[in-house]
Amino acid sequence: MNPWKLRRWPGLAEPVLLHDLDLAAPPPVPLIREATLVLERPGADVGFLVHLEAHLAEGILLSTEAKAVQRSNHWRSPLWLVPEGLAGEAGKVIGLRSEYGHGRAGLAVVG
Repeated sequence: MNPWKLRRWPGLAEPVLLHDLDLAAPPPVPLIREATLVLERPGADVGFLVHLEAHLAEGILLSTEAKAVQRSNHWRSPLWLVPEGLAGEAGKVIGLRSEYGHGRAGLAVVG
């Protein structure tokens, strides 16, 4: 998805960190991490927009977060849709499991 076009979509929660990599060292493969997020607003259709945030040098940030992305951005962000029934009220806790390795990526709701 083009994050510039998604910048006006209402978010239901603040972003959570899925992976924190130091690109100066080879990452472990596969990358697996679990995280939780808390819905701040109620929503009927839930999906997860994954974005990149790279600190390239002191004061230089590359971000594809929809709220901060520049119009000139050409990077895309994956949008993971979830099965029906994940709608929730504010305060609902959702567990996520992110995996990447061997050319495959996945995001799943856990718990």
